[in-house]
Amino acid sequence: MTTRLDLAALLAPISEASPCGEDMLFSRQFDAIQEARKHDDPSLEQGEWVIELKEANWPFVISECEKLLRESTKDLRLAVWLTDAAASQRGFEGLADGYRLLTGLCQQYWDLLHPLPEGADIEMRVGNVAWLIARSVELLQRAPIVSDANTGYSALVWETALALDQSIRRTPAQADDLQRNKVTVEQFDRIRRATPAKFLQKTHRDVQACEQALAEFEAVFDERTASNGPSFRAAKDAAAAIRQTVERFAREAGVPMDNGAAAAPAAAPATAGAAGAPAPSRIEPVFDAVMPHPHPTPSAAPTALPPGIHSRAQAIAQLKEVAAYFEKTEPSSPAAYMANKAARWADMPLHAWLRNVIKNEQELAQLVDLLDLPKSDDESR
Repeated sequence: MTTRLDLAALLAPISEASPCGEDMLFSRQFDAIQEARKHDDPSLEQGEWVIELKEANWPFVISECEKLLRESTKDLRLAVWLTDAAASQRGFEGLADGYRLLTGLCQQYWDLLHPLPEGADIEMRVGNVAWLIARSVELLQRAPIVSDANTGYSALVWETALALDQSIRRTPAQADDLQRNKVTVEQFDRIRRATPAKFLQKTHRDVQACEQALAEFEAVFDERTASNGPSFRAAKDAAAAIRQTVERFAREAGVPMDNGAAAAPAAAPATAGAAGAPAPSRIEPVFDAVMPHPHPTPSAAPTALPPGIHSRAQAIAQLKEVAAYFEKTEPSSPAAYMANKAARWADMPLHAWLRNVIKNEQELAQLVDLLDLPKSDDESR
């Protein structure tokens, strides 16, 4: 098991003269880390032709990111990759450590932190954080919430098992085909009943710590970006839903929760399986148990923005993230090309965009006259 991140060492300045060191984006170390991060999604259906999935070398990513952050550079990109790797190895605990690291870097080194902004443009920083928040939902949902000595199941497995259970109830004649190579509610319940109380209690503490660290990171990043950063709502909702699911599992198993968990909202009304009662032999599914939703008693400032895109820089950053995703997963898809073009076009005034897409000079001149646009780039300045 990977050890905890040494935040004190990772947040110490590189040197007195250059606290954040140099930008190492084009170094061989960056290239090696990016290569080690590549992996296939294990949840994708492979059809008849099953191939060996590529797995990321997370220990290498952690080791190299830590080394560079300690010795060479303070870089938001490295911290995001380290958070991803730590969460992939240590679940909720690793994700919370990563959020704390990002909070510290933004608090201590914002003016010198790599990637440096181009003038007032912090698009690169916003884009990296937007990617991590989207990725955080998956990381949260894939971390084990129940486990016996050999097998751990996540909130995503639970949600998938519930959906499978519904499908089987609708079409029982297809039950064998539907549940082939899938985890059923019954299988999940067996692991759930075998989960030690200490595991549930630690998982609950770790999820709470994750929520707190995420909220602190959001507050600092919003302050540094003047609220022009991405929405953190999806990750916050996912963490809250998972915490509520763990609390329900613990309550039905008669396991007391620590750190004021009794006051936390439940994912479902208490039933015969409430705290103090013996765990039922089969735990009936609650079909909305892990659907993300806002915390019912938020303590955030009333000025918090609603979910969605709230700045031009954030919108462009997300277009680039869409392009990067399709370039990696579907290289032949035109989606990557179109998203990249849209991101570039977003920085063009209308008359420049028209000149970029209309090659016929006569048609262009007619359209420029019709729309009363500047006849050259110089006239727009």
